[in-house]
Amino acid sequence: MVVAVKEKGKANPGSCTGTITLNIQNVNDEAPVFLNTSDTHLNISENLPFGTLVARLTAADRDIGDTVHYEFVGSYRGFTINADTGDITITFPLDYEDPTVPQTRMLEVRAFDNDRQHSATALLIITLQDVNDNFPLCPQDIYVKEVTETIPIGTPLVTLICGDKDGTAPSNSLSYTLTLENFSNETFTLEDHVIKVGPEPLNYDSVAFAALQFKHTLIVQVSDGGTPSLTSTVTVIVKVTRANEIAPHTGTKTFNVFENSKIGTVVGTVNFTDEDWPINNLKWTIIGDNMGDPPRFYIESNTAVQDNITCLTYSYKASWDFGIIKVLNALDRETKYQYVLRVRATDLDNDIEPDPKRQKSGTSTVTINILVNETLLGTV
Repeated sequence: MVVAVKEKGKANPGSCTGTITLNIQNVNDEAPVFLNTSDTHLNISENLPFGTLVARLTAADRDIGDTVHYEFVGSYRGFTINADTGDITITFPLDYEDPTVPQTRMLEVRAFDNDRQHSATALLIITLQDVNDNFPLCPQDIYVKEVTETIPIGTPLVTLICGDKDGTAPSNSLSYTLTLENFSNETFTLEDHVIKVGPEPLNYDSVAFAALQFKHTLIVQVSDGGTPSLTSTVTVIVKVTRANEIAPHTGTKTFNVFENSKIGTVVGTVNFTDEDWPINNLKWTIIGDNMGDPPRFYIESNTAVQDNITCLTYSYKASWDFGIIKVLNALDRETKYQYVLRVRATDLDNDIEPDPKRQKSGTSTVTINILVNETLLGTV
């Protein structure tokens, strides 16, 4: 400041000037002030990785030479603040579904000057957003069921009770899709996450099914409704056991044999069909008393013609059974020119555990005509 002094009351007053210099000493009298308090409500995804910057709070201090520092007023699990920059970062991944992790956090941040003489606080509200980061989870990845082929249509086989740990819909809303191999296409259905038999019944007695080792393999895809959707897979193996359902059947037969035929001569063959697996596995007997006295004929009880069959990747030996009727004792047309026999075929081992009480059989009428001596017939 410049001060001027002048005499008063004189014709020629004298004057002089002087300068006064005032030095202002800095005093810490200002408190920090936050500059970006309008951005104090943030939404963040739960799957942000460790070290992700979620917010930067900035404060200024008008005092010359003062540096602003930052700290949390309390302790907040999962977050840290840089004391020099005010950067708030994640210290470990946050999980929306973890009950120990609050879905909304209120972080109180303090900005203070060098000597902690003055400070200011700001409130940062962080809301955690659910992300579709959990796959559907089922109690088992593989189910194995063993059922008989006679199980009724509509019988429940497996009930899938799956869940999803995601906390909100549609990420935790599940749908089920059943994928079937061609052979099983009409045999199983999925209704309300329950696998049932039908609309077609099970059938063990098939060459194609033998190639699959008598089991159906079902694949169920369990998908959530999130974006993108996450899917888990459940495998259901249905092993089918055989049951004796069908009796052997055939038609009537008529054979001719010369009266001079030797013992052991083949009269004819009776072929029955049994569709139970193993197919045509039969035993033959002649029943009734119309074979003569002594008996003139016998039947081989389990004669079979065998062949090797390969179906897809499965090979097995199939048999087509024939009851071969042969001459047992000498024939005499003059004594009896015709025999009417009853032949019975009984199935074998058509149940998973063989039980004679469950065996099935069928019968056929066989007529055998005795012809004139073949040698004499040739000379007439």
